[in-house]
Amino acid sequence: MIDKLLKIITKPSYDYGQFMNDYNLLPIKIDDPLFPQALKIIVEMRKSKTSEIQRYLSIGYARSARLIDCLEDLQIIGASRGSKDREIYVKSYLEAYKIIRQNISHLEHYSSLSKNKDLVLKNSSLAFKGIKSGLEFEAYCAQLLLNSGFVNVKVTQASNDYGVDIIAIKDEIKYAIQCKFYSENVGNSAVQEVCTGRDYYDCHIGVVMTNAHFTSNAIELARKNRVLLWDHEKLIEFIDASSSE
Repeated sequence: MIDKLLKIITKPSYDYGQFMNDYNLLPIKIDDPLFPQALKIIVEMRKSKTSEIQRYLSIGYARSARLIDCLEDLQIIGASRGSKDREIYVKSYLEAYKIIRQNISHLEHYSSLSKNKDLVLKNSSLAFKGIKSGLEFEAYCAQLLLNSGFVNVKVTQASNDYGVDIIAIKDEIKYAIQCKFYSENVGNSAVQEVCTGRDYYDCHIGVVMTNAHFTSNAIELARKNRVLLWDHEKLIEFIDASSSE
């Protein structure tokens, strides 16, 4: 009788196994299979630095940085505090699952990148063939930057982005990037917009990234405002370099 009562009143703990069962039932999941293990390090070991995720999972810095970005976007950990550990907002797997489910829309970005991963790595002659919209091109460019060694690659919100679609870092230089999926040459306005966004997001360099080319006026304006222009040929260079690695 006592044993039956104990079974009724004692609830089983929500452990990593239960979390994985529920996580696998979500309609959208992080494309990186190491995400649950990164979360395990956060919850059980209370480690929240990019270098710690890199060391414990034996992965590259770029991949660990992307996992940390994802955990931050999901509000499981806080923003970077320099040399100090990031604040950890959860104490259990149950809390983590509830937050992930609540912020499930944030997973779409990390899921959409995976759809473009194989496309980016295809031969350059097939570049951009499967892209149908500006948003798809942004996700494509974000994955291309990740493949090219950029870290902390983030796609900004679709509206009120101040002229910047992607923020990324490479060699400690912070880039503000506007993506233009055009069928014609990109003009002055894109350069003007990314200048505004570069200053707003406190970036070192502004970039306009396009599948097309630029007008002569846009090239001249970019030169005078320290803006880089990455056109069709530059993107092909990125694709060929990432494909050969």
